[in-house]
Amino acid sequence: MGIIIRQSFKSTLISYIGIAIGMINVLWLMPEFFSPEEVGLFRLLQDIPIMIASFMQFGAANIADRFFPRFKTEDGTNKGFLFLLLTYPLLGYLIFLLTYWIFNTDIAAIYANKSPLFIDYMHFLIPLSLFLMYSSLFETYSRMHLRIVVPTFIREIIFRILFVLLIAGYALQFYSFNFTIILYVISYGLALALLVIYTISTMHFFLKPQLHFLDKPILKNIFSFVAFIIPGSAGSLIASKIDTLIIGAELGLAEIGIYNLAFFIGSVVDMPKRALSQISTPIISNAWNRNDLAEIDTIYKKSAINQALLGGLIFLMIWLNVDTLLALVPKHEIYAQGKYVILFIALGKLADMATGVNSEIILTSKYYKFNLISMIILSILSVITNLIFINMYGINGVALATGLTLVVFNGIKMIFLWLKLGIQPYTSSMVKLISVFVLVWICFSFWNPLTTDSLVYSISLIAIKSVCIALVYVSLIYVLSISQDFNHTFKNIASIIKTFKAESKK
Repeated sequence: MGIIIRQSFKSTLISYIGIAIGMINVLWLMPEFFSPEEVGLFRLLQDIPIMIASFMQFGAANIADRFFPRFKTEDGTNKGFLFLLLTYPLLGYLIFLLTYWIFNTDIAAIYANKSPLFIDYMHFLIPLSLFLMYSSLFETYSRMHLRIVVPTFIREIIFRILFVLLIAGYALQFYSFNFTIILYVISYGLALALLVIYTISTMHFFLKPQLHFLDKPILKNIFSFVAFIIPGSAGSLIASKIDTLIIGAELGLAEIGIYNLAFFIGSVVDMPKRALSQISTPIISNAWNRNDLAEIDTIYKKSAINQALLGGLIFLMIWLNVDTLLALVPKHEIYAQGKYVILFIALGKLADMATGVNSEIILTSKYYKFNLISMIILSILSVITNLIFINMYGINGVALATGLTLVVFNGIKMIFLWLKLGIQPYTSSMVKLISVFVLVWICFSFWNPLTTDSLVYSISLIAIKSVCIALVYVSLIYVLSISQDFNHTFKNIASIIKTFKAESKK
C-alpha cells in the first residue's frame, strides 16, 4: 500500500486545493455573475459531454486497466498499446457525429420547453466530447504508469484557474456570455494539450503499432471484455448523469443551477476515493496477474476504512456548517433550496467510500462480466427512482434517488465479492469508526450559533467549528487505533515537526 498511500496523498492534496478553487467558482463567482439558468447551462455542457465521451471510448480506459500488464515492456514501447488506446476510440467518435447529425433535432425537442437556452449551445457538445474523451485516455495512460499527480493537477487546479479567469473577464465585461462559453470549450482543449505534453515529456510516447502481438487469443479476450464492459459502462453513466438530464428536461436549467451548487458541496466528501481508486487500479490489476488474493483483500479492507475515515470527517465538517456555508452564497435565498440535496448526496458518497475499492476489484478480475449485471440494475434503479422522486420532492427527490442508488449498488457489489471470493471490506475498526462518527455528529449538532451577513464572522465561525470537529474526531480515531495507516502517517508528521523544531533551535 506504500505507493498507493504516497500517490493518493499527493493527489488528494492537489484535489483539495482544486476543490478550494472550485468552491470559489461554484459557491461565489458563478452565483454572483451568472443567473441560475446560466449556471445550469454550464453543468449541462459538462455532464452531457462526459456521458458522450465515456460512450465513445468503447471501454478503452477499462481495457487499459485490465490488459495493460500484458502489454507492458521494459523498453517502454508496451507493444504499441498507446497506439491502440488512442486510435480505437475514434470509431466511437465517428458514430457519435453521425448520431448527432441524425437526432440533434429530437434531442433539442426534449429541452426546448424547460431549457431553451441549452438549444443555442448544443453544437458545443461536439468539441467538448472529443476533448473530454482524449483527456480521460491520457489520464488513464498516466495512471497505468502510476503517475496520477500531474494529471490531477491539470484537471483540478489548472482548469479551475482558467475558469476563474474566464469568469473574471466576463464580470469585467471584456466579452459576452456567448464568448464566455467559447472560452470554456477552449479551456478543455488547453487542458488536453497539457496532458499530451506531459505524456510526451515523461513517458515513452511510442505510437508505432505492433499488430503482430494482437493475436487471436488476446483479441478474443479483449472483445469479450469490451462486449460486457460497454453495456456496464452505459449503465454507470446513465446512473451518474441521469439526475442532471432529468432536471433539465422536467424542471429547467435554473433548477440544475441550484442542484449543481448543492451537488458540488455534497460530492466534496468522496475526493479521497477518487485519488485512491486511480492509483489502486493498476496495483490490483498486477495482483490479479500474480493471483495474489491476499494482497487484494488487504487493499480492499484498508481502502474501506481509510476512505470512510476521511469521508466521515469531511461530511461532518460540511453538514454541521451547512447553514452558515449556504448563507455565504450570493443569492443564497435561491440556492438554500438545495440544502437537503447536500445531505443526500454526501451520505450516498460516504456509503460508496465505506465499501472500498469494490468496483476496481471486480473490473480487473475474471468476474468482470458481473459488471454488466450490476450496472443494468444500477441504471434501471436510478431512472425509476429519479422519475418517481422528482415528481414528489423536486431536486431533493433527485438527490435522494441518487443517494439510495449508491447505497444499493455498492451493497450488491459487496455481497458479490463476499460470495465469490470470500473477501469483504469490514473489520472491527469499522464499528469503532461508525461510533466515533455518530458521537461527533450528535455532540456538534447542538452547536448552532446565529448566522449573520458578516463575511468575516461566517468564515471564522466555519473555521473554528471545523477545527473543533477535526480535533475531536482525529483524536478519537488515533486513540482507538482505528486505522494503522492513519496512525503511522500521524506519527511520521509528528516526527517531522519534532525534527524541524530541534533543527530550528540550533
